[in-house]
Amino acid sequence: MNREKFEKFIENYDSKDEILVSQMALLIEKYPYFQLPRFFLTKSLKDQNKNGLDTALNQLALYTANRGILKQKIESKVKSTKKVKDTKLTITPKKVQNYPEAHLKEKKLKSQSNKKFPVSEDLKLSFLDWIKYTEENQNIQYQEESKKSEPLKNKLSIIDRFIEADPKISPFENTETIDSMIKVDFNSEELMTESLAKILLKQKKYKKAIRAYKILSLKYPEKNVFFAGQIQKIKKLQQ
Repeated sequence: MNREKFEKFIENYDSKDEILVSQMALLIEKYPYFQLPRFFLTKSLKDQNKNGLDTALNQLALYTANRGILKQKIESKVKSTKKVKDTKLTITPKKVQNYPEAHLKEKKLKSQSNKKFPVSEDLKLSFLDWIKYTEENQNIQYQEESKKSEPLKNKLSIIDRFIEADPKISPFENTETIDSMIKVDFNSEELMTESLAKILLKQKKYKKAIRAYKILSLKYPEKNVFFAGQIQKIKKLQQ
């Protein structure tokens, strides 16, 4: 459908036209972001009482900024510009025979027309009710999400306050404790660790540090290259 045909279609729009539903569905498939075909499809489904109204209405609402105007347009009666020829009907009365039988048929038809068919809960809502329903659900969802985010906000505010306070941890100055920790028998391989060797190096106790790395090289032969490198560094520091 080109532009001219679509404009002509709008001029002669009739929501009761059943062919229109399939035409609008094809247009939507080709141009999914074009709003007018979605509107005409929804309007036609509503006026023709067809299935698929809920889906079309939900999709149309996603592409509509002002739902109030959408409600007015959907529920309004579209005036068709088609010219309808006036026709005079002539009724010729006929004698009705078997009146009781005809009366029973008429009564049966009336009872069938008055029969209520099951309608889904979504279709029972008017368009305005549907808008209120969706907006209320959105508000409830927003409130639930805000409640969930409150504990996280509280935790973040505690972290922010801690950063602003900028607490400083005083360095460990009691070297006597360290000295007492490293006063061990260096001949014992079980008590020697790489951390202890690093402490000796930081305290500039180079001889003890070299001895520690030699013990570690015997204890962990797979790291001989690393420990030998550390010993060479310490010897350079001694110079």
